[in-house]
Amino acid sequence: MLRGANTSSSPDDFGELGRDDNRPRRMDGGNASGSVRGRRDEEGELRKAIEESKKSLLVEQQAAEERELQEAIRLSQEEEESRRTAVADLNASALFDDHQQL
Repeated sequence: MLRGANTSSSPDDFGELGRDDNRPRRMDGGNASGSVRGRRDEEGELRKAIEESKKSLLVEQQAAEERELQEAIRLSQEEEESRRTAVADLNASALFDDHQQL
């Protein structure tokens, strides 16, 4: 016996090694066409789910872009209004100063 060697093992020690990849074939009685058809159906469903997920993501991205655009427009309008107010105040102040100098 080697020192430090672990001679006991349990099925958990092997992790994925103990998994039987042939199990689905045996469960359908060895009918290869049935399992292939089932696999194709599953792949088709997965493709549909992926496509729907992509469409959903695209819709969400477009909605987010629209919200960002609306916010940018709103901020731009506020900035323009602020600029107009500042110009009007400056003009009024300049006009008032001109009247005092006369």
